[in-house]
Amino acid sequence: METILINENRSAVADFQRSVDNVLERSQELVDQFHQFQTWKRINTKDDFIQLIEDPAEYFDQVLINNVDLKSTGNLRPNPEMVAKMFDVERESWQNLVAGKPIRSDCKPCNKITIRKGTRSISLAQFQQYQEYLIFQDGTFYSDESAIQAKKESFKKFAKSPEEIKVTKHYQELVDILNNHIKQGFAGPSAMSEISKLMNLRFVDNKIYLNNEMLIESFKKL
Repeated sequence: METILINENRSAVADFQRSVDNVLERSQELVDQFHQFQTWKRINTKDDFIQLIEDPAEYFDQVLINNVDLKSTGNLRPNPEMVAKMFDVERESWQNLVAGKPIRSDCKPCNKITIRKGTRSISLAQFQQYQEYLIFQDGTFYSDESAIQAKKESFKKFAKSPEEIKVTKHYQELVDILNNHIKQGFAGPSAMSEISKLMNLRFVDNKIYLNNEMLIESFKKL
């Protein structure tokens, strides 16, 4: 089926791509940071990652307690802070890292990771906004290029129906005729500027262009 591209919101496309890239980078950073701070648990599935991102500090504590051999009485939960000290785990630095707070200069895992000073780790809400454009496999995030491209197509406006295509071609031919009129010297810039206004066209640098917004609005009347 014939279609004619009317307009593409390139600014929106660029903003969307930046947002996807940012969420991918920050999500991967959280996974890599978690792996550097402890060696018991690997984030290999999306379900693992969702549990981590929901509450990174609490998830870290739970992994810590689940993987140390400590017996408690009366079903009491071991104190995560004391457990971390016993096993030389930098729990406080982890809590500060994911909360966007200052980290001690002698934090050993911090030397191997990306740190955004003063910035909390990515939230679940931020991740969910763009998760459909990401693939997570074996601890690594990838861009879902097919999903991203499909979304970018939504920022384009096309003439699709026979009536829309007919109107679009009419205005395209009109613009060509008027520009040729200028090129042949039959009308000056002042006259063509006025004509452009009367016909809802754009006149820029002595050349006439389609008014995409006007054209799209005209489709609503068909």
